[in-house]
Amino acid sequence: MHLGWTEELDPAELAGRRDAQDSDWLLSRMHRLPVRAGDGILVPAGQAHAIGAGVLLVEAQEPTDLSIVLEWSVTTSTREESHLGLGFDTAMTAVSHAALPPEELEALRRHVPLGRTSPVPQPCLPAAASPFFGLDVVAPPEGAGCPVPSGFAAVVVLEGEGELASAEGSRAISAGETYAVPAGFGDWQARGALRLVVARPGGSR
Repeated sequence: MHLGWTEELDPAELAGRRDAQDSDWLLSRMHRLPVRAGDGILVPAGQAHAIGAGVLLVEAQEPTDLSIVLEWSVTTSTREESHLGLGFDTAMTAVSHAALPPEELEALRRHVPLGRTSPVPQPCLPAAASPFFGLDVVAPPEGAGCPVPSGFAAVVVLEGEGELASAEGSRAISAGETYAVPAGFGDWQARGALRLVVARPGGSR
């Protein structure tokens, strides 16, 4: 992955490279982050980022569809869709042009080892994400459940099979499936030999 600028950028230069769709220039001025399965990375608002070839990920964000696209030529977006109808002069004021220091970059990462099980959800993002959204790995120990408090959640089943269960009932689940868990489902737990990613609103822990 790529995240944040390695140096402060001149706004006019960035705008020109954006219009030219100069991907090589953009990527050459961003931090390159080697990633592995189990990594979690927080992307603060305004930070440019890119996903490299061969990376399959779960991407969660606040409940908004407001994303500014600097590199639309490699997406399904058009130039006009990329600035949200605001015009790039306005939209680019939300994009950071400052360098992201290496120590701040490192603080945006967490890792949950693939084989780790836990009787409680395992945060896969740093605490700085908590006011905005939560993203946890749920991997119950053998023969036990991993409880999750009530509240809306989006669940992606990464591995295995088992069930989501609450006082309202249960649902068999397996790898590759995605679920919206309503708040009315109450407190629930995951059971079985499986691994989930659970996305929840900010402040839900």
